[in-house]
Amino acid sequence: MTAQHPLAVEQGHTGKRVRYTYRGDTWDGWLVTLTPTPHGVQATVKRDDGQCWVVMSENCTPIDAPGPLLDVFVSGRPAPQGSKRHVGNGIMVESSKALPAWREAVRWSTAQAWNRQPPIDGPVHLTLEFVLPRPLSTPKRRTPPATKKPDASKLLRAVEDALTDAGVWRDDSLVVDLRVTKRIAEVDEAPGCRITIHTPVGDP
Repeated sequence: MTAQHPLAVEQGHTGKRVRYTYRGDTWDGWLVTLTPTPHGVQATVKRDDGQCWVVMSENCTPIDAPGPLLDVFVSGRPAPQGSKRHVGNGIMVESSKALPAWREAVRWSTAQAWNRQPPIDGPVHLTLEFVLPRPLSTPKRRTPPATKKPDASKLLRAVEDALTDAGVWRDDSLVVDLRVTKRIAEVDEAPGCRITIHTPVGDP
């Protein structure tokens, strides 16, 4: 659950700067309070425009924390990798015909964002948020969970290999912490994948 509500009240602040990020919405502010709830910890944040908002603390990051090594949204239709089909003479090929185009989109977008830096050669945290195309049959007032294929684990494989091809990292074995989510796009939201790579806290 992710809550976001404006407050029509004046608030002080704790002196801690935070950045709120959720589904493409990003803004900075001052942390006011943290309140435990049955659904998680709510943070009251006074935005830099003066408004006070209540949001889920999991979407707030201290601004003085190290920024991501890579943070990019790749537009397109996420495709799985790892499902094979037999085409004869003992030859197996990927089942998803959309895979080559998707891997190339990821490779090109991340290579552009990485801008020819040397490949990462140390431990990293990888976060992937897959936004799947919204089926025409989906109700406009409600977005159900993405519980159908493609599998999140197979979507992950395509992106990891594309990041290697792009020269972002030496190998996907460098990932020591991983978070992968998938969801159906909201109304008028573009499908794709947000890729974020962080250095583990405490590492140079």
